[in-house]
Amino acid sequence: MVLMAFTVFILSQFKEIAHIPVEDEKDIQVLKQAGERNYIMVDNSEADFISNSVAFLKKQIGDGTIPKDQADDFNILFSMFDKGASFDAVYQKVQDDEAIRPWLLACRAQFRQRVGTVEEVNHILASVMNKNGYSPILFEKYVTYMQICGVFLIFPLFLFLLTRDYRLNMYEMIYVQPISPKKYVLVRYLGVFLPLIVYLYLSGLVLNAISTVRLLLMGYAYHYTSFLPYFLVYLLPTLFFFSTVIMLLILLTKKAAAAFPLYMLFVLLNVTPRVFGLGQDWIHTLNPIIRLDTWTGSMETVFLNRSLYIVSGFIFIAVSCKIYQQLRHNFGKGISI
Repeated sequence: MVLMAFTVFILSQFKEIAHIPVEDEKDIQVLKQAGERNYIMVDNSEADFISNSVAFLKKQIGDGTIPKDQADDFNILFSMFDKGASFDAVYQKVQDDEAIRPWLLACRAQFRQRVGTVEEVNHILASVMNKNGYSPILFEKYVTYMQICGVFLIFPLFLFLLTRDYRLNMYEMIYVQPISPKKYVLVRYLGVFLPLIVYLYLSGLVLNAISTVRLLLMGYAYHYTSFLPYFLVYLLPTLFFFSTVIMLLILLTKKAAAAFPLYMLFVLLNVTPRVFGLGQDWIHTLNPIIRLDTWTGSMETVFLNRSLYIVSGFIFIAVSCKIYQQLRHNFGKGISI
């Protein structure tokens, strides 16, 4: 049920793949709603930019939003435009005027660009994709987004599995069975982790297939890009590390209610480090979540980062096995909600 809901969520977040390249205005509106403004916005001509800005400012004067006593200052502004001055040149002259400057900034934000036509948007998309299709862009967005979503998703999945014995009153039966702590922990861990990573890998392939079919049907050249390197380098190590953190915390605290706030604090520190005043470059480089939309490090740094958290994950698994071995000696210390 959780994965079904998550599938619907994924499709809703990547709905633009079924609309790239664009075929009509409806496709452009979908891209706009999806936040893909880089693909649909084009610069207005200088004449249209100034014309729209002047019309907007005159309307604000007419309805009283701009006070009448400031109208003369804006008339001087309009006069400069009439004489052929560019918007940027006028802004440079009046940028120290606190009454005019905010209005010019508002005009720049509203009228500097416009939504492109179908031909203009497809031209932008073609230049961005550069015969490689949308796959590289999709994969970067997918692994970045799924790293963040995945670290939240895995907690309820691991919680459900690790508390299953408690909910079904199976502790005594399990503890007296001749099964080693290492085998028990690994079986429990892989029982959640393997289906999850297979699901996320297949989801990435399905999204890419949808994008590929769209491109081919519209006659665009397509060069195959493998999803596997993106998955192995970015998504897999992140989820592996965070899943071992969850398992370790739950075994240490023996209470899901105690592990949850600790894990969430750890996640938030890594997802939004700048909110906590941790925006230094070295912290960004060592973050277990590599956001490709902001990452500026080299591939050597990426592999060093990934190696660090893969090794840390195996260490956490080993420690979890030791902790579970101690739990076997005391039935009352089983993991509970």
